[in-house]
Amino acid sequence: MFVLDNVAAVSHRDPWHLPLRDRLRLLARRGKRVAYFYELADNSTFRYRVHNMVEVLNHGDDDIGASYFFLADLDRLEEIADLADLLVICRTRYDHRVNHLVGAFRKRRKRILYDIDDFVFDTEHVHLIVQTLDLDIQSPQTWHDWFSYNSRLGATLKLCDAAVTTNEFLAARMRDFAGIPVAVVPNFMNREQLGLSDRIFAAKARQRPGQDGLIHLGYFSGSPSHNRDFAIVTPALEELLEEDERLGIVVVGYIDAGPRLERFGSRVKRFPFQDYVNLQRIVGSVEFSLVPLQFNSFTNCKSELKYFEAAAAGTISIASPTQVYAKAIRHGDNGYLARAHEWPAVLRQALGDLPRYRAMAERARDDALAGYAWFHQRGRILDALGLHGVASPVVANNSKPRIWACIVCYEPEPAYLRELVGLLESEVHQVVVVDNSPGMPSLTLTGLGRSLYLPMSSNAGTAAAMNEAWRLALAAGARFLVSFDQDSRPGQGLVQCLLAAFHAPSPSGRPVAAAGPVWNDRAGRPMRLLQPVGFRRRHVAAPAAGLVEVDHLISSGCLISAAAYREVGPFDERLFLDYVDIEWSLRARALGYATVVAAGCEMTHAIGERMLPVAGRQLAIHKPQRTYLQLRNHLLLWRFATIPRLWLLSDLRQLAGKVLGLLVLAPDRRERLLWICRGMVDGLLGKNGPPH
Repeated sequence: MFVLDNVAAVSHRDPWHLPLRDRLRLLARRGKRVAYFYELADNSTFRYRVHNMVEVLNHGDDDIGASYFFLADLDRLEEIADLADLLVICRTRYDHRVNHLVGAFRKRRKRILYDIDDFVFDTEHVHLIVQTLDLDIQSPQTWHDWFSYNSRLGATLKLCDAAVTTNEFLAARMRDFAGIPVAVVPNFMNREQLGLSDRIFAAKARQRPGQDGLIHLGYFSGSPSHNRDFAIVTPALEELLEEDERLGIVVVGYIDAGPRLERFGSRVKRFPFQDYVNLQRIVGSVEFSLVPLQFNSFTNCKSELKYFEAAAAGTISIASPTQVYAKAIRHGDNGYLARAHEWPAVLRQALGDLPRYRAMAERARDDALAGYAWFHQRGRILDALGLHGVASPVVANNSKPRIWACIVCYEPEPAYLRELVGLLESEVHQVVVVDNSPGMPSLTLTGLGRSLYLPMSSNAGTAAAMNEAWRLALAAGARFLVSFDQDSRPGQGLVQCLLAAFHAPSPSGRPVAAAGPVWNDRAGRPMRLLQPVGFRRRHVAAPAAGLVEVDHLISSGCLISAAAYREVGPFDERLFLDYVDIEWSLRARALGYATVVAAGCEMTHAIGERMLPVAGRQLAIHKPQRTYLQLRNHLLLWRFATIPRLWLLSDLRQLAGKVLGLLVLAPDRRERLLWICRGMVDGLLGKNGPPH
């Protein structure tokens, strides 16, 4: 089992319990609107087929948006039907309320689609379903429930114009049943799930299988109806547990291990049902995820989610070769396939391949991200809904009205500040100057053209100043905000150059949260960039062309989209100044975003009071109080769950060299040493805010 003690469990609450008024606003805020409908939110079908879809649709920069509604919302049916352009009914049973819903959209000549993820709409197959799920065939209620359930789902499906489902095998069954077009959008991982999986995968990078002394095989059950599936693999597990003392079993969810396995005592671990995010920690801790399935039309319609969720966390799957798993898994390359009689042999093969484990896990993860990560699904969803090419972009490359600029200053030189404002006013709709200078507003700064002047009356810090600018920008409908320090000078056309980065794919394929320029110091020397390598970083030269993904962007010259700012959240005001931009960038990356530097976008920026050449590099000389903030805030970041430990260790090594260089080469050594000691103490005690 892999040891994941350094990957903290996340505090998770289901994100879809918004009040109706907020869901209506969500639907109304864009021009082309998709309403998803489901009976009542849950952690299975609703999450994959509604919540994830809505989240991805609302992420785009075009004019298409979405929201979701339930049976309990139908007293506002007329309002929903007026607002929405398209209705997607997801796995909902027919009744009089559904009939009214369909009628309201038909009356307005609006399209209606159906989305379902299981073969549960055709009563001809109820007997197969009941047997596969190991239900009580002696109970009349079983037959009443399942015939009713299938017939009502099928009735709703036949009312719709087209449908969407998870795989082609199920799509063919739907076409045969309803005689309507059916498109495929696979189940996929959302941002929160993938963000934790990234940290788990990184934590496993330097570990070998069996890190705790045992090789664990995991079975993860999301419902209590998989007894017959688990029974397929139980004899093989019993056989291998008897012959190999290295093996352990992990069973999670509603399935009992049963007496045949429980006799192995502590080698068989049992966990209760987990929320879908923190489940990834247990999946990532085992070496192999087991996916035994009966082979019939019902199980062949199941999606491949157990494969890609395990792969995202760096765990290899061993699965029955149903239609989707046989397509997703290349036996012996990115996982293993085992027919019912092959489980003992395939398990032994997998154990014999442990020296190749890391390479196989990396291939499986690459496949999972390419096919099942949220940031690759928007085009598929738009195709399935018939919306590709029907909406115009909200932000065009030459668009100014929705771009704001923020200049954060502290006791600035007025003439220098006015020059910077003048440079930016020609590129953006609005410039806001946030003045952190203490005391009364400076009369010399109030005549800054058409810019907004916002005095903070005291030094509130960079984070608070930028958050205040964002508050104003979002209220005004801004789609982007670019921030600058008072001593930065943007190159010609910088903002439009950065904006183009949001219309190009990032190197990793992830959506761009923020784009920054190549910046030079006062002497014209280009500064080296830090590029992420796993969860560490390395120095790279500025790109000659295209985009390069970087560890973080400095706040000055950084263009951030409003969508990313809303998703990632505001800048952390506890950090005050140093590491504010770094922490936000790492938080964005943990949520599946990319931060990029765009070639051809240039800016001059001053770091520190002066630069000192040391061993071929440049050491920035700051005031001693800044050294305090850098050291204190680094120590504070160890308390942040979103910051990878490997990254912190890499940063600690770099910071230690910087502090040592300042103590040896910078002036005010005694005062600096006092501030360093104070920073270490305050950081360990968790103090935050301005320098104490």
